[in-house]
Amino acid sequence: MILTVTMNPCIDRYVETDSLTVGGTNRIDLGNDVAGGKGINVARVLKSMGKEPLCTGLSFTDGSEVLTEALYNAGIAEDMVTVKGKLRVNLKIRDKNGVTTEINQTGECPDGKAVYAVTDKIIKYAPMAEAVVLSGSLPKGVAPCFYGDIIRELNEHGVITVLDTGGQALKDGIPASPRMLKPNYDEITAMAGVTSATAEELARIAAGLCREHGVGLVSVSLGGEGAVITDGNTAFLAKNAEVDVVCTTGAGDAMVAAQTFALCRGFDMEQVLRLGMAAGNAWVAKPAGDELDYRLMRSLMGRINIERINL
Repeated sequence: MILTVTMNPCIDRYVETDSLTVGGTNRIDLGNDVAGGKGINVARVLKSMGKEPLCTGLSFTDGSEVLTEALYNAGIAEDMVTVKGKLRVNLKIRDKNGVTTEINQTGECPDGKAVYAVTDKIIKYAPMAEAVVLSGSLPKGVAPCFYGDIIRELNEHGVITVLDTGGQALKDGIPASPRMLKPNYDEITAMAGVTSATAEELARIAAGLCREHGVGLVSVSLGGEGAVITDGNTAFLAKNAEVDVVCTTGAGDAMVAAQTFALCRGFDMEQVLRLGMAAGNAWVAKPAGDELDYRLMRSLMGRINIERINL
């Protein structure tokens, strides 16, 4: 079993427009609403790959039934902590050129008892879990050290820990030494205090995190430029396979899911990168709300070009 933790679940509302004009009137075609959040998305991909995920985290009374129904229909077990409040809605606006603009709500502030309850559930399931994936933003009122504190406890249980977040929660989580860290380009450059960086420069920044803080792997997603992975000693750059891009939202979550799967199977670093890239590429080739095409993912693995980076 792989446990995924979602502290800030949401409803992703997808719409389309011919063009997006800032400060003007925009007309949209309504698409579909997809219940989720990063940990929920990870669980969906793991289910497609034959794993049995369990979702925990926070849910909110206004909208919780949407989340519960989505997980039930996907055959995914859940043990969420429900608190008073409204499930946030994230707007995903896609134009005719395939560019998606995201407008995400921050989420409501849960009470302290609910946060402690989530912590208790994570620790309860830890002995039964192959891995725990902690992903996504934290809602208002939850201390940014939340993920780091959880990782330290899980490390004592010998559980594989995967962290995918940004901002202060990322900075506070790194010293806890997760087994794998999965920032994207914007998150790692912001953390490093640089405005831009090449793949080689990012690999060196990531390698420094492994060496200084005992992080097992750092996998950095670069969007259309591929991804970089390092264990502090060796680094690889992977390029995307050629696919028709339909929707990019959630591609990073697909990558996290596949890489967690690979870690649980004992794959080496290059295989972890290859499987993650194949999952991310298969994800962007499908419409929003559809499940991952596992056969497409498998077929893409041989089309991922990987090269070594000199650290």
